[in-house]
Amino acid sequence: MFRLTGNYIFMVLGAMAFTALLMVHQGALLADDSVPVERMVSEYTALAGSKENAQSLVEGLRTGREVKLISGAQTVTFTPPTKTMGNGNVDLALAMARISLAKSGIAGPTPSQLEAALVGGSITTASGTQTLAGVLSLRAQGKGWGVIADSLGLKVGELKRSDSAGPRSSSEGAKSPRRDKTASADKTTRVEKAERAARVECPERPQRPDRSERRH
Repeated sequence: MFRLTGNYIFMVLGAMAFTALLMVHQGALLADDSVPVERMVSEYTALAGSKENAQSLVEGLRTGREVKLISGAQTVTFTPPTKTMGNGNVDLALAMARISLAKSGIAGPTPSQLEAALVGGSITTASGTQTLAGVLSLRAQGKGWGVIADSLGLKVGELKRSDSAGPRSSSEGAKSPRRDKTASADKTTRVEKAERAARVECPERPQRPDRSERRH
């Protein structure tokens, strides 16, 4: 008859605890409400071409499921290489894709152009054909958001400047520079938090006693 040893029991319990911790961590990423889904759908509707496309885009990036973009006779489908992502990371990815396309002179991308900005591919602009690495593909390679932004020639402060938000009302146009700086600072903080969440925390090394203390 099989007899359980103490070490074996501890190994099983340890594996169960690790699995539970991993499930909680993944659930926390999906339940990240720092950036509401409804707000992202609204903000990126112009980028995606329609509300339905924006919903498919946001949910696909959050869950790692297939994204379907439709515009007229063109239909594009792709699966994000990043698997599941929290809302904050989804917001950063879409903001980077939007600004990278805008730098290429594309304000209202086609489904295929948006796919290229996210997962990589070629796009045709007035200056010729360009090859994009893809924000999500770079992220799937393990690169941090700061590194991705640098590789795309982007600045963190640019990420929340919507080039497709349309005309502002008089009250919105009266925003002070201090308020704009605060928005950029919030985005910078979000990038830093995303970077810290992706790192494994290491215990700090104990400080060595001063020479005066060791003499005693």
